[in-house]
Amino acid sequence: MLAFVEVFDTEDGRKDMYITTFNPALPFFHDPVYFIRNPGDFLDSVDTWADKVEPLGGKSSAFWPNFPVQMPSSVLGFEGVVQTSGFLVPGKSEGKIELYDTSNGEQGVNGPIDIAAGQDH
Repeated sequence: MLAFVEVFDTEDGRKDMYITTFNPALPFFHDPVYFIRNPGDFLDSVDTWADKVEPLGGKSSAFWPNFPVQMPSSVLGFEGVVQTSGFLVPGKSEGKIELYDTSNGEQGVNGPIDIAAGQDH
């Protein structure tokens, strides 16, 4: 199921669209967050978006992801996206706060930085 869609202007002039999803039928599996670079370039061929969509961080790592938040380089020292997750449903109740470095346009290809790792729930 589709959860949230956000489009952010990047510091180098691109537009990045993030799409969060969840699957209530699979409670103990991670849910994907996707991104598309410059989605406006593909508005006349939305049917080809399946070829353009990439998973944030290279794989699914969130349980029931919430909406992403863009973080400017003036805050972090690099441009990034914070992705929170978790919800009060069985199997998805333990959340995360993940930070993705998006400054080089790779959207956290090396995986997220889990900034709440080891915290009590």
